[in-house]
Amino acid sequence: MDDLSLVFLSSFFCNIKHISWSYENEFRCNTGATAEGMPYVSAAPKEIYIGMNCMSSYTDRIIKIANALEIPVYKMIFDELSSNFNLIFKKL
Repeated sequence: MDDLSLVFLSSFFCNIKHISWSYENEFRCNTGATAEGMPYVSAAPKEIYIGMNCMSSYTDRIIKIANALEIPVYKMIFDELSSNFNLIFKKL
């Protein structure tokens, strides 16, 4: 019998996040690309949020992709007025 606990644990850890990130309201899905009979999962993005420290070359590429897909792009920035060190987003 195969011990798949490492496979299940790695999948589990890829799909959980700390409660402090719950505002993102995202869903995570992992599939085995080579798994036989694996169904196709259609996931079309509605918005793209770029991290605060994302390199400008990557940001430019992401913006081009978003424009082609006709979806809005936001950049995360540090909220200097927040006492909780929060990030806010700015539409690009």
